[in-house]
Amino acid sequence: PVDIVSMAIVKLSLSDLGSKRSYFNLQNSSSICFKKYLNIFNDSGYSIKLASFSTWKELYLKKVDEKNALFPFKGIYEGNFIEFLTEKTQVVRNEKTIERLKNIGFESTTDYSKLIKLYMNYFTAINFLEAIN
Repeated sequence: PVDIVSMAIVKLSLSDLGSKRSYFNLQNSSSICFKKYLNIFNDSGYSIKLASFSTWKELYLKKVDEKNALFPFKGIYEGNFIEFLTEKTQVVRNEKTIERLKNIGFESTTDYSKLIKLYMNYFTAINFLEAIN
């Protein structure tokens, strides 16, 4: 979440790094897998099922019109860009960043259930999701 990244940037920039310049890779070190993310949605009353990219593209992408939030990105999904990204995934290392944050007393733990429910409330408020009673 952006608030945690912001706090990490402030803590790192205010910490004593010495005269040597340092670069940090900030990424979520306590992320959850996509299936767990969907489980939280489903536990809240939604029915979301996983589909392969090719199935999703074939069955659902053609239904995306200008009223859908994905419409501005439809061209990306219609091309091979997503397949390229999923095939060419690179490992990004951040052990030094995690160590440095730990040394300056910064800890980030995320309650994903609470955070995803916040997202769901927002998606409902903007009519991206239907409200579940």
